[in-house]
Amino acid sequence: MKRGIGPAVVMAWLLAAPVRAEETCEVVELKDGHQVVGEVVAEKPGALYIDLGFDLVRIPRDQVVRRSRPGEAAPTTSGGSAALAAEPDPNGFYSIGPLRPRPVKDLVQQFGEAVVLVETPSGLGSGFIINDDGFVVTNNHVIEGETRISVVILENTLSA
Repeated sequence: MKRGIGPAVVMAWLLAAPVRAEETCEVVELKDGHQVVGEVVAEKPGALYIDLGFDLVRIPRDQVVRRSRPGEAAPTTSGGSAALAAEPDPNGFYSIGPLRPRPVKDLVQQFGEAVVLVETPSGLGSGFIINDDGFVVTNNHVIEGETRISVVILENTLSA
């Protein structure tokens, strides 16, 4: 079974990455539909090298579909908007809205208060609050098989 990174890991990565000026970042869209946001520090004939702030990632050029600046609209063939329209769940559980690449500093300001620490007898994990009722999302491996789970709301200690 193929396992990807879950939302909690992505949020933890977003909060751990250093703040970078929007002018130096690029959004690199890949064939598989994913995006990598960072500073392209080297362009070789066969690959791009992108600085994520804590590591460099090598992306083969044949996997790159498009490169753009954060906030730049993707071209559309139907003449419609490239951004997703907000689609609330009828029960108010979640909504899907436009998520454009932004500097980590902005993401921390908007979503930082939602990040939580998930504690179990066998370890720690991260998660985040997804709605006003306090529902929390975390990776399955954090809570799988556990009978005692505690969630600690973290104080936003990152300064603007």
